[in-house]
Amino acid sequence: MSLVAWIAIHHILIDALKTYMDDSFSFEVARRVLYYVPYDCYFPAKQTRLLQLWDELKLPHERPKQVFGLPLTVIGFDVDPNAMTVTLPAHKKDELVAELRRFARRNHRWSLREFQRLAGWCEWSFNIFPLLKPGLSVLYDKIRGKKDAFPQIHTNNALLHELHWLADHIECSDGLHLFKCLDFNPLLDDVVVVYTDASAVGLGLWFPDDDFTCQCPLPPGPHNTIFFYEALAVCSTIHSIKNMDEPPAKLLIYTDNSNTVAMFNSLHTKPIYNLLLLSAVDVLLAYGVDLRVEHIPGQQNVIANALS
Repeated sequence: MSLVAWIAIHHILIDALKTYMDDSFSFEVARRVLYYVPYDCYFPAKQTRLLQLWDELKLPHERPKQVFGLPLTVIGFDVDPNAMTVTLPAHKKDELVAELRRFARRNHRWSLREFQRLAGWCEWSFNIFPLLKPGLSVLYDKIRGKKDAFPQIHTNNALLHELHWLADHIECSDGLHLFKCLDFNPLLDDVVVVYTDASAVGLGLWFPDDDFTCQCPLPPGPHNTIFFYEALAVCSTIHSIKNMDEPPAKLLIYTDNSNTVAMFNSLHTKPIYNLLLLSAVDVLLAYGVDLRVEHIPGQQNVIANALS
């Protein structure tokens, strides 16, 4: 299908055509329709032209699979091009939430294959719920290095907490909003910029646009690692949203710790640090804030460094 899609895009000039396995999909202005003789009906113009190409190439197709509408289910997701949203169909969301709660049983055991099946189902849903990736941290840690599909693996409190966290957020989510907050230019009015740093004695935050600074001594945490405190400084900045008169649309945080940048931009870390991610995502979802964490060289992070 890749070659056929290439022909459709570059020779038939069907723009914005996407292909996943043997499924092709795109969008069209509602009034642009063309009559397709073999099925005796009108389709969106792009769809008719693609069907005509398939006929020319002798590719078989069936009428029931040639669907269009608003919204349209594409590879299992409901896509609404006018609202610019992608959501899970209600029954699919209910099934996933029910399975997460069924799996999260105290003092229960599941096979490696069952763990992997649940992880795959959740990973598929992360196309719609990308901020919920931290909800699988303990699950992946429990199955890491295991190869035999059938021996039983115990659940524990940390795993149960993350699975219930996932289920709660999926249950109340309204899906993915496309083209939201693509530009994190620090000069834009809807971007709040914060510089953070941590040292052996404390944390420091600097909000340059508000000419505001804050600092605190180090709280108890893992020993012999500055990484936890650098990540805690970023997490504390995110929690400061709750005290703002008006939550920002976008939050741009600078840190001189590259591991912290990777942690918050990938939403992946070791279970010992994962509570920071879960806590941060709770705030981002509750206030509808988009986050970006970027690296700044230590010698340029002067004020936050002095505060810490």
